[in-house]
Amino acid sequence: MWYVIQTITGKEIELVSVIDRVLAKDSYKTCFVIQRECVWRIEGRCRVHIKPLFPSYVFVETDTPEAFFFALKRVPKLTKLLGGDGTFWGVQKEEEALLRRLMGDEPGYLVRRSPVKVDSEGLIVSAEGVLKDYLDRIVKKRLRKRVVVIEIPFLGRKRLVEIGVRVAGDE
Repeated sequence: MWYVIQTITGKEIELVSVIDRVLAKDSYKTCFVIQRECVWRIEGRCRVHIKPLFPSYVFVETDTPEAFFFALKRVPKLTKLLGGDGTFWGVQKEEEALLRRLMGDEPGYLVRRSPVKVDSEGLIVSAEGVLKDYLDRIVKKRLRKRVVVIEIPFLGRKRLVEIGVRVAGDE
């Protein structure tokens, strides 16, 4: 099952590296950050870069969250395994499936940009990639910035998540 560790925003990749170095692999299967492709527009050209999908969240897959929690105390970084009332917040099976669909078949826990077609009024008429199944969940479009915001269930509540888009004619 997946669990969520909260850390300092911008230190997610560093924390994964420290956990992989310090902790014994028998307390967890994998530790990762879900990332997304973004675009900066520089001198009229689109430059792709990578950002965390959920800033300050690191995911860990483990069957023994209590053992992992005690092992995590040895990590010399500010971390917090999310939970309350003596329990740990695991990512629900439906939420994990949704996140896996967003990442597609890509290795490395990466949400790729989705190609979209836009009509003359700026409305998205079709999409490919991960966004094709979530057109009905779009709550905000920033096509000039090459991003749309969708609403998904995550950790027991609705979250807004930015998904990068590639408008027909880009690059």
